[in-house]
Amino acid sequence: MENKNQESEKMITLKEAAKISGYAPDYVGQLIRKGKLPGKQVYHSVAWMTTEAALREYLLKEKTKGPATLAAKAADSVRTLKTQFQFQLQAARLFKSVLYVAMFISICFSLLLFYIFSVSLEKHFDKRALERAEGRATVQ
Repeated sequence: MENKNQESEKMITLKEAAKISGYAPDYVGQLIRKGKLPGKQVYHSVAWMTTEAALREYLLKEKTKGPATLAAKAADSVRTLKTQFQFQLQAARLFKSVLYVAMFISICFSLLLFYIFSVSLEKHFDKRALERAEGRATVQ
């Protein structure tokens, strides 16, 4: 029994889900993103995966679609909200990472500009000091 439970919880790719369901892989991914089919993103927002049991449950529900009960509607709403929240959380993490990279680049650019300005200013002051020294040497 434990082995059967492990098999039903094994994640499958969208291609595998498409072969089982007859849907296109993109459509299966869309069902997951909309929260109609349980699934999750893996590999840092690259691929969606679901379980075979969840897919078969969805297909059965679609086949025998009738008036939905209040509990089923609530479960669908909760699943949709959960999926949307996960998507928004991933978007916030991505934005945070992009913001940190932008701050790092702007700090590096500012330091580079400061270095160029200070070297230029130092050369200018050295040149003025040499001119003054030469001016005093010729006067004496």
